[in-house]
Amino acid sequence: MRVAVLILAAATSLAGRVGSARADVWPASPHGQVDARVVAAGRAATLADVGSQAMTALDGELGPRDRALAELALGLAWYRQGRYRPAAERLLKAEAGPLAIRDYALFLAAEATFHAGEYAAARKLLERLLKAHPRSDWRHRARFRLADCERGLGRLTPARKGWERWMEMYPEYPAGVAVRVALAEVDRDLGRLEAAAG
Repeated sequence: MRVAVLILAAATSLAGRVGSARADVWPASPHGQVDARVVAAGRAATLADVGSQAMTALDGELGPRDRALAELALGLAWYRQGRYRPAAERLLKAEAGPLAIRDYALFLAAEATFHAGEYAAARKLLERLLKAHPRSDWRHRARFRLADCERGLGRLTPARKGWERWMEMYPEYPAGVAVRVALAEVDRDLGRLEAAAG
């Protein structure tokens, strides 16, 4: 139940509500003092920071799995708010925990790092994901984002090769249109106007 309260906090935050938490969002909990402390922290905090205050309220009282799930929920909430650096930190903490979805947490940490403009660091996280979780459901997105990282670093030829390789590996994937657009943009930037137009 403790993690459910944290996830409720993250979901409320994800909905984009700003300002003081309302009493109807934080119903009284019949599940003990820990949950009541989270509810109290939620009522006192703005929705944007409720997850962080809830984590503080529960410090030392969560088991490793619950803590990892709470870190994941908080990281997701901060990611949705555009707070990419703290989101990446929380998501990496979640990934270090005993989760069955460690690959998901690592992918999201890489995404947050990418959106923070830290392309080299994001590339390292994506490479780590592909090495540690070669069968991950997120491997196709990771390979796509690796090429985005190369482009962000100004390495257009490796970016192009990455997207071409991606198209060969996943020709049926619906994001193929996005890859073709990215390839055309790189061709344009490389001065290959005929290839960009084709």
